[in-house]
Amino acid sequence: MNLRKLTLEQVREIYAEHLVFDFPEAEVKPFSRIEGMWNEGVYSAYGLFKEEELTGYALFVTPGEEHYVLLDYFAICRDKRCGGYGSLFLELLANNMTHVKGIILEVENPDFAEKEVDLGIMLRRIAFYEKNGLHQTEITSKLFGVEYRTMILPFNGEDEVNVYEELSRIYHCMFEDAVFERWVEIRDKK
Repeated sequence: MNLRKLTLEQVREIYAEHLVFDFPEAEVKPFSRIEGMWNEGVYSAYGLFKEEELTGYALFVTPGEEHYVLLDYFAICRDKRCGGYGSLFLELLANNMTHVKGIILEVENPDFAEKEVDLGIMLRRIAFYEKNGLHQTEITSKLFGVEYRTMILPFNGEDEVNVYEELSRIYHCMFEDAVFERWVEIRDKK
């Protein structure tokens, strides 16, 4: 298994063949948004490959070195799930992304699950990330009507992370001010 940085064309293919099927419709941003952030230099992507075959993908919002990055999308290809690849992929990312402080990610907030089946999926997803070293923070967010909890994986063992500030910096890279003001809400439960 090996980790490779992806090109925009590879991301376009992954978006069409995998991403739109791997995530709920409400969480899938138009590809034009990904392409726009890519062209602005604030988006990057990695693939996990077994020889030449894609096993998984990770797309990041990258506000700059010496900051945290947002794991925007993370998935193992449908036919390769439950083989330990997700844990391996996270480990490889952590070992190779030495230019950033760590990873922030959003998980759907189970407090807002509308169906029992959704609640189970949300809780399993959180348990997976916790098993792989991420921990939940006091920060929650609401983006375009979808409620999220925020999890973090510091790479340098740092305990004092201003997650609110890091997440705000990331969202400002993702959205123009008018969109941010209308559709983005960041809350600290403290």
